[in-house]
Amino acid sequence: FFFLFFFVYLSPRHLPSFPTRRSSDLFHVGGQPACLLMIDVDHFKQVNDTYGHTAGDEVIRAVGQLIRDCIRIEDSAGRYGGDEFAVLCGNSGPQGARAVAERIRTQLLDLRLPHYPELRLSSSIGLAAAEPAFHNLQAWMKAADAELYAAKHQGRNQVADRALTTAIS
Repeated sequence: FFFLFFFVYLSPRHLPSFPTRRSSDLFHVGGQPACLLMIDVDHFKQVNDTYGHTAGDEVIRAVGQLIRDCIRIEDSAGRYGGDEFAVLCGNSGPQGARAVAERIRTQLLDLRLPHYPELRLSSSIGLAAAEPAFHNLQAWMKAADAELYAAKHQGRNQVADRALTTAIS
């Protein structure tokens, strides 16, 4: 049996539209697949530097809402920090989680903010399926974060998948 605690931090200032959840949800991954997505808004610092922190706050709120609209009922999402978000895709293997990740990534490309219509956003997303080798949440998050950085190093605006990387190696 593989037990993980998934901490979901939802800042009322930035994500008021997310449904209220307990700050810690227990996910028992024993025989049921689960995947973790780590999502980073590409070049977010440039948004703050060019348009100001008010625009940055609006981007965070809009991205949070977009993620909420893109995930399935069995998924959990939250802001991890700064411009990073995490999504736990419950009862989903890498293929299903990749579909969620791609939906988020492609819809973010089309997102337009009313006060900043010229602003274009993209995201880099790391995906890691739960594995028995992950003895704690930090190990699983580290794997998803490594894939996030792989997506960034491969040119951004893409999903990097630990399962796909392992299969290719």
